[in-house]
Amino acid sequence: MFTIDLLKGQGIPVKTSPQGIAIIATGVAVPFVAALVFIGIYLHNRVVIPIMQNELAVYEQKMQTLSEGVKLQQMFNKEKDSINGCIPEVASAVRKFTTWSPVIRTIAENMPAVMILNQLNVKQTVDSQAGGVVREVNMNISGNAAGNWDEEVKSFRNRLLESSVLKSKLQDVSVAQQSSRGGEKDVTSYELRMIFKGAM
Repeated sequence: MFTIDLLKGQGIPVKTSPQGIAIIATGVAVPFVAALVFIGIYLHNRVVIPIMQNELAVYEQKMQTLSEGVKLQQMFNKEKDSINGCIPEVASAVRKFTTWSPVIRTIAENMPAVMILNQLNVKQTVDSQAGGVVREVNMNISGNAAGNWDEEVKSFRNRLLESSVLKSKLQDVSVAQQSSRGGEKDVTSYELRMIFKGAM
């Protein structure tokens, strides 16, 4: 049998073996599979990235909320420290108020009804020689100069010394009389000095 090759070998199909076919198939399949993998990754990222962005936004919001909470906690701690710093001063003031309240109430209850309390001062000083605290109440009471107030003041002094509240606390009550002019009227005023014992 004769073969006439008019195409000079270009028209005759190349003989291929199974190995050749496998190599050709592999050369075509690998880029195709790689393309599918990249497409899958791209589609996966398109779904995952928005989810991660939303989660990140939620975390950032939580962090901001927590940051505000931390700032609020720090502010509360500062206020707490400030309040704790004031507690000794407040406690001291309360103790003083509690100590002097019965004294002031007793003075008010025993004041002569016809006389006026012009001034009342509470004084506490440290006596370094005696090694204790000297407590005293100084007050000024007055009445019209036309009246005779000596007996009223004397009775007032005695009521203070015999008071159930002050009897055990008072050491002495001194009285000094002085005349002065109050506004347009002459008045007779008395300075009373209540000296207390060391312990209240």
